[in-house]
Amino acid sequence: MPVKAQVQQLLANANGPLCDDCLAEAIGASQRQTAYQLCSQLAAAGRIGRGRNRCARCGKVKNASWGTGSTVTEGAQTVAHRESAPAAGRPWFWEGNVQAQIVSELARNGFQIRRVADTESHEPGRDIEAVGPDGRGLWISVKGFPEKSASVQARHWFAGAVFDLLLYRDENSMVELALGLPKGFSTYENLTTRVKWARPQLPFVIYWVDEQGSVTVER
Repeated sequence: MPVKAQVQQLLANANGPLCDDCLAEAIGASQRQTAYQLCSQLAAAGRIGRGRNRCARCGKVKNASWGTGSTVTEGAQTVAHRESAPAAGRPWFWEGNVQAQIVSELARNGFQIRRVADTESHEPGRDIEAVGPDGRGLWISVKGFPEKSASVQARHWFAGAVFDLLLYRDENSMVELALGLPKGFSTYENLTTRVKWARPQLPFVIYWVDEQGSVTVER
């Protein structure tokens, strides 16, 4: 059986998401990178779901992949979806939890997930890359809310997220840009209001995630 089909079959029959480490071990790969590359390709093709989730094997919250729970045939184009549970020991507004809820919402709405950065290890690069049903790319910079020195640190994080969008636009003039933020914090709500004047020049949307995991989009 081709290795990609083997990965799909393992994920379809697993009792939940599998992280790259556990999946690499299951297919006999010597490095996690092998599983990462295979699953990224399958997720980009819409054959599996991928994002931050709790691994059904090791129990850790990592970049993980999941199938439909049934036999997956070569060429299937369905984007699998599984609700993301908040990471144990982390507040709901932690960046990884905000990111996971946005990824889940995108998958529900027919987006293909191309990349989900490992926020826990501070992996560089775009936090979420996706492609919408219309074929247009979407790049999202995600921030949580700080637990210490909250107001001051949140301003720094917000400024960094907006700067990310400036760099994204310089890199690609065609993709849609977005911020991903936890909802209910006045610092972020005030800052997004204050930068509205810039949005005609740098169009972006905002994905707000609330404590219940619901996602609303501000355009």
